[in-house]
Amino acid sequence: MSLDGELDRVLAALERGGAAPPEPVPAATIAAFEALVAPLELPAELRRFWERVNPGSLFVAPFPDAAEGMSATEFAEVTLSWWAYRRQLDDRGPIPETLLCIAQLVDRFRFVELAGAHGSGGIIYGWERAGGVFEPQFASIVDWLARVADELEDGPFRTLGDPGGAMLYIDPDRYAERTGGPGEAPLEAWRKQSGLFDGKRRPKPADRSISELLWDSVDRRVEATVSGALQRRLWSDSGSRVLICDATGLLHAHCDPSPQTEWLLGRYERFEVDLVAGPNLDHRLVGRGRAPADRALDALPPQARVTALRPYVFE
Repeated sequence: MSLDGELDRVLAALERGGAAPPEPVPAATIAAFEALVAPLELPAELRRFWERVNPGSLFVAPFPDAAEGMSATEFAEVTLSWWAYRRQLDDRGPIPETLLCIAQLVDRFRFVELAGAHGSGGIIYGWERAGGVFEPQFASIVDWLARVADELEDGPFRTLGDPGGAMLYIDPDRYAERTGGPGEAPLEAWRKQSGLFDGKRRPKPADRSISELLWDSVDRRVEATVSGALQRRLWSDSGSRVLICDATGLLHAHCDPSPQTEWLLGRYERFEVDLVAGPNLDHRLVGRGRAPADRALDALPPQARVTALRPYVFE
């Protein structure tokens, strides 16, 4: 089997089913990923996969039950892979840096093992938030694509969506029978790689509550980080308006327009948010018993400006 051959099988089946043709990942994005994961390396198969398509544009979903995410594909957007790995570096949570997220549906994830001193990588592992165990599922990216292609070709599958943009749903139970990778997860080998990334971890900024940020910034410029849940959002040509909530209050903030920001806000609910607030922004509602939720977001001046968003991917 070759990656190009198995991917061609998947693309042909998706075309027959009415799915939109995929776009490749820009070369600059792949180069940025290689720098992000260094001194580890992207498996050669994954790199070739991205050179041909952005996996999130392969509109097929059996993972593991289409009812859990009617718009979620079997393959993750490269944007998700980027932010998931950035979170792994900065938070040092349950996911080793040797693994790169390549699929998510609700609380289920798939990771590909990066290449390095521990080996050539490429094996695909499954992981669930509730279980916390890494289970080998496919021997390689090629094996994964071959199993999806088999399901699409053996059929039947069902489609949802208009012609040219359909999502193809294959049988999750039968597809699950085709999974199963080699060996066990080499946890000790993965842990030994962790120290390679100590110099790449970004310092975590000091957190403030939303209440502290609003009061501290009434008469001076304040740069801070808050963590909270996204309550409401409003799109416009000039950017996004968001309403963020934590245990102390609500914050109405402005995000400059970008496809990446819109993608993140459309997918995640909890964020770590870097903000700038100050007297040049409107704070007349602060402390008067009237939360921004009482009025339409587009009728209010923002209380802060977002400079960076980091989603909580695994938590």
